[in-house]
Amino acid sequence: EQQWPLLLRPNSDSNHGRFGGGGGGGERKNEVVVVGIARETWEEVTKVWEIAAPSIFCRLAMFSLTIITQSLAGHLSDLDLAAFSIVATLLISISFGFLVGTLLSLSLPLSQFSALLVLGMKYSLSYDISPILSPL
Repeated sequence: EQQWPLLLRPNSDSNHGRFGGGGGGGERKNEVVVVGIARETWEEVTKVWEIAAPSIFCRLAMFSLTIITQSLAGHLSDLDLAAFSIVATLLISISFGFLVGTLLSLSLPLSQFSALLVLGMKYSLSYDISPILSPL
């Protein structure tokens, strides 16, 4: 089977040569190819942003949460600081859960939903336990 380059498609019209380059009407066909490429590019960009947007949000949320914690650390009592660190750990875990959930849902089909739940629990538990075990 012969492979064609991505931008050069064989033309069914025999008057324009093999790739549609000769004669009248070629400008219109070039416009159609450009519109097709723009549409395909837009579809690929939206697919990339479906994965990248949750990751960007999680990174910004985690970074801003640590900055807020550092700025408030000198003004809180021990009990308040402990409560705030527990809340911060939970919020970071939730944002990480959004990230992992998005990536796992894109990697497995819906028919393997039980495997998706097992993987999600595995990753979320390993991430939730690591801040607790780090001081040990």
